[in-house]
Amino acid sequence: NFNFKDIKIKKIFFEKKKKNNLKLFKKYILKKNKSFFNKLFLNPYLRTGIHEKLKLKFEKNKFNKKCNLILNEDLISVVSDINSNQVLEFLKKNKYDIMFVYGTSKIEEKIFKTPKYGAINAHGGFLPEYRGLDTNLWALFNGEYSKVYSTIHKVEKNFDTGEVLMEKRLPNDKLGFIKMRYFVTLDICEMTVDAMNNCISNKYIKKENNCFSKYYYPMPILIKILIFFKLLFIKTND
Repeated sequence: NFNFKDIKIKKIFFEKKKKNNLKLFKKYILKKNKSFFNKLFLNPYLRTGIHEKLKLKFEKNKFNKKCNLILNEDLISVVSDINSNQVLEFLKKNKYDIMFVYGTSKIEEKIFKTPKYGAINAHGGFLPEYRGLDTNLWALFNGEYSKVYSTIHKVEKNFDTGEVLMEKRLPNDKLGFIKMRYFVTLDICEMTVDAMNNCISNKYIKKENNCFSKYYYPMPILIKILIFFKLLFIKTND
């Protein structure tokens, strides 16, 4: 339901990597320098849980009701690697203006520098303090409710270090394990057109963003469960 009239979508690459979470889980278990508690309950590759199922159900219901955009199937290509020669050659051949990135693995320089104005990335987290993965959840875990953000920034060689083009804080009434990612996605959609125009025109307030801040890794399931219950019983203040 957002106005994308100023943008013509030319191609969508959907990266579908073959991840073997069971294999990664077992590999983590076999690490010798980890305690049994750490291996089992702090294993970032253990993804099951009622909290995850509730979140996916909430998102599915919400997005199915709101989305009325119908895309031509010819626009979409499913690839196993966003950095493949297939993607690179396609970008070179078609000479696109700008690339928008949301939820892929790390994009190599040869890919994100091919479009005329480079690439911009949607990030759920406050930069530069919260770089990496599950960053809004880590902000909640750290009790920094005012640093739960939707951010769009330029893509650079290092993760989440490009200049910030636009950012928006998520209000406290939208915080919560189940609903937070949904509302962050809505904010990203609302900011996309303006962020692209900012990038192309080079007219935006420069915000320092560097690779020296802490990088966060996937949040273990036990901590996610703690946050899930914590937010059910704690009322945060704006």
